[in-house]
Amino acid sequence: MRIRIKFAISSLLLLLLALNSGCTTTTGIKKKLTTDDLLGIKDLVIETQVKQPFDIYLSRDNETGTGFAIGGLLGATIESSIRTSNDRELSEPLVQQLINFRLQAVIEANLEKSLGTSGLFETISTVPPGQMHGSLSSGQARLEIIVNRWGYRRSSANDKQVTAFMECSISLTRGDTSKEVWQYDTQLFSHNTYYPEHLSNDIESVRTDMRGLAARLANRITNELKYAPNQ
Repeated sequence: MRIRIKFAISSLLLLLLALNSGCTTTTGIKKKLTTDDLLGIKDLVIETQVKQPFDIYLSRDNETGTGFAIGGLLGATIESSIRTSNDRELSEPLVQQLINFRLQAVIEANLEKSLGTSGLFETISTVPPGQMHGSLSSGQARLEIIVNRWGYRRSSANDKQVTAFMECSISLTRGDTSKEVWQYDTQLFSHNTYYPEHLSNDIESVRTDMRGLAARLANRITNELKYAPNQ
């Protein structure tokens, strides 16, 4: 009896770990930025990386754990696979239509515009991911934006509708010390909601939503830098 209980507990813990690995990014400041951290930075280098392709999370956001209740880890795996497949059927037509939409470039263009008018730095430039690691000089800093997930996910108002979202991890590294002085995770959501099967016939709304989220991300980053506290 004890062996069965231990096995059940172990199986549950494994499932929770597996589900947690696919959960949303924990938002908030992980390393606080202060005005002292920005002193002496003249040149800002922006590096943006989009880790995952566009996707829709509707069936997966509605996951209830029924598979685990019926069939343990195997049942949970089967349920997760089915839900992922259902979502991919919705997202794949959109992925094809977004093949020329470069989220990285959209984010960087908004950042250059927003930060450029802030007066925080003398120069602002962009580089491909990984190019500046270990090669920053004194007076420089690297602003790294990693888009962990983006696309559409279940609306909180209607579990059959979706809303645009973006999950990002942001960090700032000084060139003189090679240390990260700021770490920040954030999620952004659109106010628009859609039935997912209609999105493939309205790709311009998808592009508009993503451009809007990119602009809000740039404004959020700029405000965090511009209004960093003294301590």
